[in-house]
Amino acid sequence: MRYYDENSMQQVRTAMDQVVTRWPNVESRKMFGCPCYRADGRLFAFLVTGHLVLTKLSDDDRTKMAGRFETSPFQTGAKRIASWLQIPCPTVVAFRKLHSFLRCSYEAARISSNS
Repeated sequence: MRYYDENSMQQVRTAMDQVVTRWPNVESRKMFGCPCYRADGRLFAFLVTGHLVLTKLSDDDRTKMAGRFETSPFQTGAKRIASWLQIPCPTVVAFRKLHSFLRCSYEAARISSNS
C-alpha cells in the first residue's frame, strides 16, 4: 500500500517544509515513503496523501482539534494508532488552518525529548 503521492501533495509538502524547517531542532526525512518531521529526534508530524498526521497532541488538543476539523485515528493496515490524529489536508489553504495544532505537536515532541 502506498501512503504518499508527491504529485498530489507537493504544494502542501513545500508549505510544510517552509514552516517547520525554521523551527529549532527539526529534521525532515522520508519514512515509509512519507515526508516525516521530527523535533529532537521525536516524530511529531507526517504527510500521507490528502492528510496531515499529528503524533504528539495532548488529549486536550486532540479534543479541540476534533471539535474544529474532521479527524480520524491513523491506521496502517490492521493497526490503528488512536493517539495519532489524521486530518484532511489536501491543499495549502487547509494546511494553514492546521498550523497552530502542528505547532502544538512540535512543542509536545520537544518537551517529551527533554523528559
